[in-house]
Amino acid sequence: MRPVNVLPHASAAASAGCRSNGIADVSAPVLPGNTRRRTRAREVAVFCLALALSGACSFGEVIEPPDLAITVTAQPASALVGDSVVVRFSATGPSLSSVLLAYGDGETELVGTSGASTANGTRRHAYATAGTFEISAAATSAEEQTVTARTTVVIRVAASADAARREASPAPRHAP
Repeated sequence: MRPVNVLPHASAAASAGCRSNGIADVSAPVLPGNTRRRTRAREVAVFCLALALSGACSFGEVIEPPDLAITVTAQPASALVGDSVVVRFSATGPSLSSVLLAYGDGETELVGTSGASTANGTRRHAYATAGTFEISAAATSAEEQTVTARTTVVIRVAASADAARREASPAPRHAP
């Protein structure tokens, strides 16, 4: 019985390249009657060899994980009290543990990322009062490093129906 290094699946290898942190090597014995595992081991070996020969990566190459980074946006940047604002975040880094969203009005939301190297999300938030609010998104890695991004949204009070009508059709002026 001879152990063979097998990758979990070729799609993971394709998306991760030859990154050692993106592919888990599993030593699995290839038994005489286990043709499925032998076929899979050959497919993976051919795939990795093709990657190396194409110059995409080489065996033993170490690709550093991406730096810890995060972005946050809010749409629309100006809304009415009670309307939803769409908040989008995108974080990258080695072993992300969480993303903390703070909406600026006392509300927060913790998004778990389970050690992923990327995390993208969309949330909706409605503000109960008017004002200018700073939304922050903080990404934390398993190594307890944290980066923060911020954006601002302006929340206005809706004009009353009477005020809107007056603005649409001003009162007639009388001649002296």
